Amino acid sequence: MLLTNKGLTGWMLPNVLASAGFVHLASWTWLEPNLRGENVARAGDALVWGFGAFPVLAFSAVANAIWFAFASQERRRNGVVWPVPSIIVVAAIWISVLVVDHFRGLGF
Repeated sequence: MLLTNKGLTGWMLPNVLASAGFVHLASWTWLEPNLRGENVARAGDALVWGFGAFPVLAFSAVANAIWFAFASQERRRNGVVWPVPSIIVVAAIWISVLVVDHFRGLGF
C-alpha cells in the first residue's frame, strides 16, 4: 500500500507541504542581505528557529523514518523494489530546503 502510486503521492505531498512550512518558519530568522557582515543583534533568532522551524524539521524526520520502516516491511513482504526516484525527490527537497535556510541565515 505504501509503495503504490497513491501511497507514494501520499508520502511526497506531506513532505512538500512540510518543507514549505519549514521555509516559511525559518524565514523569520533570515538575515537581510544588506546587513551581511554587519554587527547586528540576533540573540533571539535561535529561540525563534528552535520553537518555529525545528519542530517541523524534527517531526518530518521522524515521520519519514517511520515511513521507511513500514515501507521496508512492505517491500520485504511483497518483494517489490524501493521507489528510488521518489526517495531521491524527497531527499532533494529537504537538502535544498536546508541549504537555502543555511545560506539565507547567513544573509545571502
